[in-house]
Amino acid sequence: MVTVYTKDSEGNYTVPYKAMVCSTGIDTPVAGKKHKVTSYRKRWNALQGNVYGQYATQIVGNILFHSVPYTAKKTDALEYWEYDKLGSAASLGCIRLTVQDAKWVYDNIVAGTIVEFYEDANPGPLGKPSASKISNNEACRNWDPTDTAEGNPWNAVDAIVAITNSILLENEMESGNMIPHDSNESGSSEEIASGEEEPLI
Repeated sequence: MVTVYTKDSEGNYTVPYKAMVCSTGIDTPVAGKKHKVTSYRKRWNALQGNVYGQYATQIVGNILFHSVPYTAKKTDALEYWEYDKLGSAASLGCIRLTVQDAKWVYDNIVAGTIVEFYEDANPGPLGKPSASKISNNEACRNWDPTDTAEGNPWNAVDAIVAITNSILLENEMESGNMIPHDSNESGSSEEIASGEEEPLI
């Protein structure tokens, strides 16, 4: 997994900010190695095996952050069987990410940012995220579910699920089988406060 840190009050990168599920491989730098991200960025980058990765960001040499491979420079040509391996060793050495996370790195991690490799059973302060298994969905599996590109069928699926859930919720509330979340059983409104202000990043 990848954990991104941001600055603390003293300017040191100690505050965990974002966690990403990833796949690494046999040529991934060993634990303890540190490298500075280069300025190399490529929207589609050719990879070994005659495949391509979206949103490639170079760490060092042939080691890149990028998406799960595609068989062509097309957003509907995802190697879905490789996507299902996110969270486990699967690459030749690069850091494979979801499209959403690869794009975040591509857009936000500047040249000179330090990447430190580690190996530990402890996933870190934010825990280990996971990715959905998509191979069984033949209608959508050629697309990364996190890709916001136009035409992604996963977006339509998510919209249908959201609309269906909304309709079911309204029907339950209208039938009296469900108590609205902002009311207690006596019918009075209830306010919950944590006692802390939301942190600013």
